[in-house]
Formats: sequence, structure tokens, C-alpha cells
Amino acid sequence: MDSVQFRLPQLGGKTAYADILAMAARAPRGAEGVKFLPFVDGAQRAPFFQAGASAGFTGISSRHTREHLARAVVESIALLYIPTLALVGGADGAPLTIVDGEASSPFWNQLKADVMGCPVRTTEVHDAAAMGAAVLAAVAAGVHDDLESAVAAMIRWTPTLEPDPRAHAHYGELWQDYAATFEALRPLYEATAR
Repeated sequence: MDSVQFRLPQLGGKTAYADILAMAARAPRGAEGVKFLPFVDGAQRAPFFQAGASAGFTGISSRHTREHLARAVVESIALLYIPTLALVGGADGAPLTIVDGEASSPFWNQLKADVMGCPVRTTEVHDAAAMGAAVLAAVAAGVHDDLESAVAAMIRWTPTLEPDPRAHAHYGELWQDYAATFEALRPLYEATAR
């Protein structure tokens, strides 16, 4: 994902994914009041299904920096995991597994653990589709007898990240504020959808 570039003028034009995460890590939790609504392509998935929704920042003042904006972007995505996790019945105490590009950042993985209040782990090979294909190929080729033994032999885990209870409590408050901001903007989104 390091080669991925984002065109965000607020972050200085083309900015690499890894650089956005590095900037976000330098800003305080909660981005000193800056919030980002990450509906760049609308809110067409859980937890919000809202026609007319669009992306935007709120709470910006002259004291805020690129780091605050980056932190707000990253946190906004992680905060949406709270209601999404609730939709599937919550976590059962087992670590949640993060894969693909966003699994490459220890900072963001820890942030997700803190937001959700549950352990997070990643696989050593982040590309889940490629690893799944390799597991299936190993079974088809007879290298392993079944999927369970192939997974046990081929999947390696990174150390599990435990949530910080204080950070989790703070993110619970930030989620309430975030959800209230979305609800305040809902009539505007609805009017835009007409």
C-alpha cells in the first residue's frame, strides 16, 4: 500500500498512504476536535445508509495542521467499526483479524483495537485473496488433506494487539459525538438526495 497515492489538497497534493498514517500518528487522539465524515462515495454501507451523504471535515480552526486532518480521516474510518461490529453481534473475546492493505500499519491496527475495545491481529501475509488461493491450491494439489490442516500449516499470525482501556473509553465518547454530528447533517444529506 505504500505506493498508493491520495489526491488530498489539504494533505499537500499527492500523499502516500504510509505518509498519511505517519502524520495521523503524530496528532493527538480525537484530532483536537476535527472530525471527518468519510463518505467520499456516499454512505451506501453499514452503519449508515444515507442517500446524498458526502465527505467533509468539521471542527477545523487555524490551529489545526495536516496531522490533525490525517488523524481525523483515519479515526473516522475506525469509528465506523463500532456500529458495524454491533450489527454482527459484537466481538466474542477472540481477536479480530485485519487483512489486506490496512493491516500493514501497526499504528492503525492498534487504533482499531482501541476503538473497538477488542484484540486485533493480522496475518503475516496481508494479501488475503492470494493467501486464500494458496491454501486452496495446496489442498487441491494434495499437499494438505483438508482446509483446516492447510490453514494451520500455512497461516502465520502477528502478535495480538490488546486495546488500551483508557483509549477505548475516549473513543466511545468520540463515537457519540461523531454519531451526533452525522445525525445533525442527515437533513442536509436528505435534501441533497432529492
